[in-house]
Amino acid sequence: MTKVIILPSAHKRMSRADKVALLTSRRFPGLSIEELEAVEKAQVNGASLDEAINVLAENEGVPANERDTYSGDLKAALAFKAELSSSTRMRELYGEVRAKEEEEREARGRTADQQRFFNKPSAAADFQEWGRKAYWTVDEAVALCLSKNPSRVNARSLKPWVHVSPFAAQYMQNLDLIGRAAEVGEIGKKPGDVSPKKLFTWAKRNGFPYPSELERTAQQPGAGNKVEENTMGRPEADEIDTRTLHTFYKLVLGLAQKHHGLEFSDEGHRRASKGISDLLHHTPFEVADKTVSKHLKAAADWAISQGKVKTKM
Repeated sequence: MTKVIILPSAHKRMSRADKVALLTSRRFPGLSIEELEAVEKAQVNGASLDEAINVLAENEGVPANERDTYSGDLKAALAFKAELSSSTRMRELYGEVRAKEEEEREARGRTADQQRFFNKPSAAADFQEWGRKAYWTVDEAVALCLSKNPSRVNARSLKPWVHVSPFAAQYMQNLDLIGRAAEVGEIGKKPGDVSPKKLFTWAKRNGFPYPSELERTAQQPGAGNKVEENTMGRPEADEIDTRTLHTFYKLVLGLAQKHHGLEFSDEGHRRASKGISDLLHHTPFEVADKTVSKHLKAAADWAISQGKVKTKM
């Protein structure tokens, strides 16, 4: 008899009868569900169990010296099939089969992953190169935490492999986790940007794995994400983000215009800069004249570029 093959992908739409067939074929791989049903049908028509098995063995061409084994296997399979009439037992055994299938599928996937592009030497991350960058995108951070080169291993390049590769599936899970942390500002000042230092803090707090070498290289002197330590031995604050910078521009320009007569001309700029510098000389927040002039001009240039004023200094 032709055996019915139950594919793992069909689990979600399996009927009770299909589950019985799957579990029985897993427990008794040498028998088919059709053979069991043939014996049961013969019994319904009045044959004894032994008579039904003998007729089936004859029809299947089972050699005489194998019929005792064949008969024993059929009786055990029929008893197992009857055991599955209990819904509780069915769920228990079916769960075990699904778990084993998943383990086998992941094992096959891991074996296949070893030959895929993301495990080639060219896909390995260069921590020295990436550690120098001031920030990473979410996708880059995910790849680096998996010791991969973001230029080669990323959400786009892994998309075709998501349903067959354990690595690709894990990458997408990590992308979701880090992406959510970035959205709420836990690991960066702007959604989509990742501060390495904040990422490592978040990862340690949440038990999220990453290579220690990545952290070491990102913290080396000269790395883009870490400013040189000041005289107090503490790292200086991260660079100000664009939105906050523009807010400060507005504050500086507003105060300079209100209290120091700022006009958007060369003479107006010099006069306002001098007034601000003189004022700061009498406070604990003294700033050099050239520095005041430089930042005031940057603020004015921004205001002109935004169309807030029309006269250029």
